[in-house]
Amino acid sequence: MSTKIKNQSDLSGVFGESVSFRKVNGKVVAINRPKRKLSSPTPAQEDVQRQFLSGSKYAKLMLADPEQSKKYAAGITDKKTSVYAVALNDFLIAPVVQGIDAIDYTGAAGDLLTIKAIDDFMVTRVKVSISDASGALIEVGEASRKSLSENTWEYKTSVAIAPLAGTKITATAFDQPGNRASLDKTL
Repeated sequence: MSTKIKNQSDLSGVFGESVSFRKVNGKVVAINRPKRKLSSPTPAQEDVQRQFLSGSKYAKLMLADPEQSKKYAAGITDKKTSVYAVALNDFLIAPVVQGIDAIDYTGAAGDLLTIKAIDDFMVTRVKVSISDASGALIEVGEASRKSLSENTWEYKTSVAIAPLAGTKITATAFDQPGNRASLDKTL
């Protein structure tokens, strides 16, 4: 039997599986416990359940690997209190590409593009692709992490392009579990 007593005159609770006690109009009454409605999860709820199950499996694998466990231990905070929690959170949250700085991009080979990419744990790589105005792929490559900033990446172009109008730059950030996010910038 579970009961809740707010003060000496309030009593409510459940007795067994079928009887519920409540205070109605100042009197304590026993009533049949309402039946819970068991409904099937919606497709969106099923997707969330699958995502958490996959994330849990990933976190357990990371916990079992001493090297990965050590890496994720660096992310422990007041809110994420274990390697498992950090790894699960990393699996569930994709990185974000916050911006592509092309202010110094003139279309010449060797120009630098700067990409700002963040993740709840760590961005592992950033891929950059450049297409001309017609959509034809000009070049693809990996950006390198800027030495002083963990969230800033640089990409040095290797192919000259002219005219610049309509050129599309796409930056895709990846995290440890393989989540990805992209941002496009059209000049």
